[in-house]
Amino acid sequence: MSPQLGLGTTLAVQDALAFGVPDADWGERLVALVAAEAVDADELMRFCSDRIEPRKVPSRILVVDALPKGRSGKINIDAARALFDAADGDAAVAGPASTDAEARLMAIAARCFRTDAARLKLTSGPDDMVGWDSLAHMEFVVAVETEFGISLTPRQVIAIDSLEKALAFATQG
Repeated sequence: MSPQLGLGTTLAVQDALAFGVPDADWGERLVALVAAEAVDADELMRFCSDRIEPRKVPSRILVVDALPKGRSGKINIDAARALFDAADGDAAVAGPASTDAEARLMAIAARCFRTDAARLKLTSGPDDMVGWDSLAHMEFVVAVETEFGISLTPRQVIAIDSLEKALAFATQG
């Protein structure tokens, strides 16, 4: 019997591969390529978060049609890394290239909460983001203070319950 994902949808994962990629803050972070049908990365992330230790949950899941395999049928790790790097580069290019405050904040949030910037909205908060835990929250606060040259009060730090609120604190004169 296949595990259930979400509200009655069957998890349709054909193949998966997890591996480390370089990370400026942590040295390396775990990512995954998943060959799946009718499942998006957010669903998979929630599924993983509900079932495995937080340190073992990939920081990013890329859903692909099929994992690259060699003649023997084994997954080609080098080709898989290249596929991930190409998609990661596409996401960076597709994101906002401007230096406005919102784009800067979204880039910080994507890095700190280990998610794709394209999935973030100003209304995003800890209740709807898998990676927004207490440690990531503090990492986010420090990064916002550094990027925007501000110092948040403890009351402001506690009050940040959405990216919109963080943006308001970061840009208030």
